[in-house]
Amino acid sequence: MSVTNSVANAHAPQPQAGWAEPVRPTLVPWHNAQHPDTGEWIKKLALKGVRLHQFGYGSVTRSPWNRRDLQWGQLCTEGARVFVIDVDDAARYAGTRTGQLLGRQHAMTARDELHFHVWADTRGVPPGQWPRQCKIAGADSRSNSFVPVPGSLHYSGMRYEPVPPTAACGPRCPPRRPASRTGS
Repeated sequence: MSVTNSVANAHAPQPQAGWAEPVRPTLVPWHNAQHPDTGEWIKKLALKGVRLHQFGYGSVTRSPWNRRDLQWGQLCTEGARVFVIDVDDAARYAGTRTGQLLGRQHAMTARDELHFHVWADTRGVPPGQWPRQCKIAGADSRSNSFVPVPGSLHYSGMRYEPVPPTAACGPRCPPRRPASRTGS
């Protein structure tokens, strides 16, 4: 298991009440590249001729190329059972209804205080009700895409870091149970 894969496992959304295990990451290789027409930097999937929906829950896809620039990304599809809010402007996002429910305190990964990812465990979403990928003020929802996992390098040179669970508990932390009392 690679360092990035073990970091992704350690920071995957925790189980909801009654579930035995955290969400297993579904990882795909990607790299930073310049768009051929605009010259803008983009995150590019490192697999050709594949559809994101063909990957199953918890799978890790190996790249056919031995390239040093490849990194790991968490797949955000119905099959992967993870939905991600990709925040690029924390102040604008905080003013949205979604931002009030899932804020910076729920982030799983971050480049800095303004750019972060909120992962949602969607194993309970019924088939056919998967959310659409869309723009949110200051953010994007990722439901047919991928996001970098901790340890990945953004094209700006900043690294995607895990957000410690103690600082970002929110809905990913299991409910705390009162300590059992024995004796009188």
